[in-house]
Amino acid sequence: MTANPPKLSQPVLPLDRASSLQRRAQCPGSRRAELGLDDLSHDSADEGTRLHAILAGKDNAEGLNLNDSDLIGRTVRLRDELMEQVFGAEFLTSLEDNDPRLKVYKEVTLYVNDQLNPIVLGHADWIAVAKIDGQTVVLVVDYKMVGREPKTRAEVNLQLRAYALAGHQAYEADVAYAEFPNLD
Repeated sequence: MTANPPKLSQPVLPLDRASSLQRRAQCPGSRRAELGLDDLSHDSADEGTRLHAILAGKDNAEGLNLNDSDLIGRTVRLRDELMEQVFGAEFLTSLEDNDPRLKVYKEVTLYVNDQLNPIVLGHADWIAVAKIDGQTVVLVVDYKMVGREPKTRAEVNLQLRAYALAGHQAYEADVAYAEFPNLD
């Protein structure tokens, strides 16, 4: 059921990233650090990047340690639980192979647009778009693999709020949700 995401207009101006919004709200000076410091890659970031690639189907799980393998499995189960909460078990069990009522996209760049231009961009890890009873329902999922950031619900998390709005705009949704699978 994986599909190609729709073509979105490319931004003209440099944009804020959705994943930076929560951190910037908590620490406004972090923007200066973003602009002036070298890349500060670290082992947990590299590990998270690999786990994201496995979930996107761009890498295989060969050589993963038991903890990371378990983390991948839990993430998929939690994502599937989110799908059931948002779309409902009855809808999901009614689907057939390649059912046009559900499309899944992986690794999608989304933009929040004002009336003229994109103003924020973000990279969503996984998006499901469902047609349920004449409505378009969108679920945007962002994986947090290593646990460096606090996981909060969309109502209070700026990154998730931006993703919900961007998903709503991109897929002309009637209802849009954005969540981190809660790995705690």
